[in-house]
Order: sequence, then C-alpha cells, then structure tokens
Amino acid sequence: MTTLAVWQVSGTEPRLLASAQVDLEKQLEEWIERQPDLVQFGLTIVGRQVRVSAGPIDLLALDPQGRWCVIEIKRDLVDRNTLAQVQDYAACLNEMSEEELRAALATHLRDRGLDLDELLGKCQARDTLEPNNREVVMFVVGTRRSPGLDRLIRFLAGRHEMPFQVTIFNVYETSQGDRVLVREASEDELPQPPEDRWQSSSLESMRALAEKGGFGEVFDTLGSAAANHALKPRPRKHGVMYSPPTNGRRCLFTVWAPPQAGGLQTYVSSETFAEFFSVTQEQAVRALGKSGYRVMGLDDARDFSARLDGLLAERKA
Repeated sequence: MTTLAVWQVSGTEPRLLASAQVDLEKQLEEWIERQPDLVQFGLTIVGRQVRVSAGPIDLLALDPQGRWCVIEIKRDLVDRNTLAQVQDYAACLNEMSEEELRAALATHLRDRGLDLDELLGKCQARDTLEPNNREVVMFVVGTRRSPGLDRLIRFLAGRHEMPFQVTIFNVYETSQGDRVLVREASEDELPQPPEDRWQSSSLESMRALAEKGGFGEVFDTLGSAAANHALKPRPRKHGVMYSPPTNGRRCLFTVWAPPQAGGLQTYVSSETFAEFFSVTQEQAVRALGKSGYRVMGLDDARDFSARLDGLLAERKA
C-alpha cells in the first residue's frame, strides 16, 4: 500500500498539508471536464453523463488519434467491479449507431462550440463514427486502488487487448484555503497484444501512400527522427503513432500518410515528451512548439528532427 503525505514549504519551514474533505467524485468530474490533461494530455471532452444502456458514462473524450475514451470516476476505491463497469460502458458505446452517438453528444458539443466531424477530420478518423471502426480506451479515476488491480489490468491489456489507465487523485488544503491536487497515474508498460486489430496497415504501406502523394521523404525524415531516439512506431489504420520506449500505448507524435496540401498531417504532444523524458514542459514546448496538429513539408520535418535531437540532448546535459 502506498501512503502519500504532502508538505508545503514556505521559507524554510515545511508544513504538512491536511487532506481536504470534498465531494471528490463530483469535483473531479468538473475539474477533468475543464482540464482533461489531468487524465492524459491531448484529450478533448465530447460528452458528460452520456447515456448508454448500462448507465451514464461520466465523461467521454476523443484523443488525437481518434480513439474514444471512456472516463469513469469513483469517489473512493477502484477495484475489479470498477473495471467491469467501465468495460460494460465501453461495450455499450461500441454498439451505438452513428445516429445514436451523435444524438447523445449533440447538446454537450453545441454548448461548447465543438464540431464532431471537424474533431475527427483532423485525425482522419471520421470512419470511427461507424461502430465496427471504433477503438475504445478506458480510463478509471479514483482515490485508492485495490490490491492486485495492476496485475489484472496487465492481463486484460495483454491477453484481451483491453487498454485501461488508472489514475488516483488526492486533494490537500493549504493554510490559505487553496487546494493541491496530487495525481498518481499508472504508467507502467503494458504488454502488447499478440495482434493489434487496429494495425491494419504497415510502415511500408504508409510510406507508399506518402510517396504516392509526393511526400515520401517527409515520412522518412520523421521516421528517422523517431528511430534515432528509440521511439516505437505503431502503424494505425491511416498513419503511424510514435510512442515512448517504455509505453507503446502513449502518443509522442503521429504522422498520417494520406498527404494534405503542402505535406503530411501530424500531431505533436510536447507535454507527453516532458512526461516521459527528463525535460520540463517549458523545454519541450520551446523546442517542439505547442501541442497540436500541423502539416509538415520536408523543411518542417527536418526542423522538427533537429529540434527533437536538441531537446533530448538537453535532457542529458
């Protein structure tokens, strides 16, 4: 069992912070909706209390690869029953027709000025509106985890291709009444499944698409930049996601092979570089730019490669 204690240092005097008494389940739902980076960088919340046949999904998000992210929040213990519950929600989501899904998200999207087709179009994932094309990722948030939970998650992820991430939060209060939120995210490497049903393409086929559109050298330059630092290529249906050496399920950057005007569509997550390498977010953003989508031509790809080399060299300095 892990016990957390948090001290605030003012001048030279450390002060132990008391655990704050709040309705954590309700507060976390509101906080994550406003700032989904609390769970994982790059998420866009597209629905809250989304009604499916098994009950309401607390929060539903899209990640930069177009994966649908079910976020279940518990005020206390995350256990086996929680995993079963979120799997049920994910199964229900996976069976919803496009019309049902659009209807369930319409109010939330309208109120926040979001366009579902535009969000999916950025990552070439409009086909995920069709049930058979949806890849669903599950996030569970709570304040404690039951013994043996990580062992079960590794088994489900490796043997049955059920990707979970468990995030534990604790809230503390300063003497001024401010709250300090402490996050413990489970980021251990999960075993890869024997076959990835979403890997319907290969590096070779993606490279051929890029070459056909006149941007094969851009694809090669970005791939070489990743290989120079042992980043893992994960071919997807329409592109390649490059992941940290220690976690093949997280995205550092993605390259989509069907060309756009002027180059290849990419997504770069500077914050994730900071999360997995010994650099600060400020260093990552200064080197690679703000996280987001961008189209890269050959000069852009070469510049990105040089900046990536500089960032990771800075880590070793």
